[in-house]
Amino acid sequence: MLSGAPTNYEVFKRRMENMSKEDRRKMARFSYFSSAPITPHDPRNLTQRSIMYVSYEPNHMLYANDTRARSIKQPVKSQAKVDQQRNNERFREFIRLVEKCCEQKICFCKHKLPENHGKRCRVMERVIREATEQPTPYSSWSVEDLLIEVKHRNIALPRKRTKGGLTKLLQQSDPPRSFRLMDLPVEVRLHIYGMAFDGGRTGDLDVGSRRDVAEPALLQTSRQIRAEATPVFYGTAYFRFMLPVVEEDQKSTQWIKNRGQIWLQHTSPNNMKDLRHVSFRFQESFDEYDLHIDLASRFIEDWLIPFGSEPLECPCRRQSKWTLMQWREKMSDTARPEHQEEVRANFEKCISTANKAIQDFQALCGQGGKVEPTIPGLAILAEAVHFVLESCVMWMLACIDGNTFFLGEQDID
Repeated sequence: MLSGAPTNYEVFKRRMENMSKEDRRKMARFSYFSSAPITPHDPRNLTQRSIMYVSYEPNHMLYANDTRARSIKQPVKSQAKVDQQRNNERFREFIRLVEKCCEQKICFCKHKLPENHGKRCRVMERVIREATEQPTPYSSWSVEDLLIEVKHRNIALPRKRTKGGLTKLLQQSDPPRSFRLMDLPVEVRLHIYGMAFDGGRTGDLDVGSRRDVAEPALLQTSRQIRAEATPVFYGTAYFRFMLPVVEEDQKSTQWIKNRGQIWLQHTSPNNMKDLRHVSFRFQESFDEYDLHIDLASRFIEDWLIPFGSEPLECPCRRQSKWTLMQWREKMSDTARPEHQEEVRANFEKCISTANKAIQDFQALCGQGGKVEPTIPGLAILAEAVHFVLESCVMWMLACIDGNTFFLGEQDID
């Protein structure tokens, strides 16, 4: 069995009770794997001895699904006498159960998975992607047809004349297929660029470091692609700026303005005007707090604060965000009664500071679709964000019961 069992098994047990009896039996049957390693290339492993029903914990289920998925991947492509129908049914069951795990939030949020659980998820995603790829032109050919084609091309026949081996020989002898991206219309190319950059970020732009953030390789292929894709990249990706931790006798305003010019080392002023999404990160002790801003928005209500920004946070929990207003309500409701009025008053001061920063930024850089960010404009926002996050952290440490705010089941669900 795998180490690293969940610390809260009762919560998982209640979740499993919500599933039907048949689903639980299928989950256990599908997740089962013996102590002996499964050989991926042996199709007999797909129809091995009877399955033993095991009550699996969630981290074991993900590991077992990963193991089973890898065991059914290669026989589909390399073996000739594989029960294709049974294999497809098993794969569909695998997909359904993985989706069920996601729906039930069986992940880092509720239970402690092994340290490499992210790698397992990527493996499962790759298995799904590879299994759903388009078949080769020779998938429907029989072994006899493949032999005739191999002889016709004057290719030396291998000793083992399996369908997989003959297919590989034909694929190796096929002429290379060419596809020119630049032959597509401009509108289609721009759409492709957007899909390539969607959800990505350039990395952390630490105003106190000298690290260079490499541009995507796509922008370095040719001058034409660079000219077309650069505005899409800077308008789609988000840039995260690391805010400084200043001493009490220092002014964050002057510190940010003095160091702000280092941002120009990462991008030119011409590209700066295409920025639309920025994220500011504030580090306090061992915690990190982010605030995301859409520069085209005119309202601070659109400022987003991730529920969790810590480096070891589960990805699905990191995706859940609160607006600045939602965070204000949450902090006010969960504050200790003797501090609620103080928290509300301090939040109003933060909101007033953020509103003034938005107005000053728009007066300097424009607003809406015509916004053209500049270093001074970003420094204005950075100053306001620094004040907001620093104040919120101090209130949270002073007024909030950590167990209630961070570990309550109503927050995780």
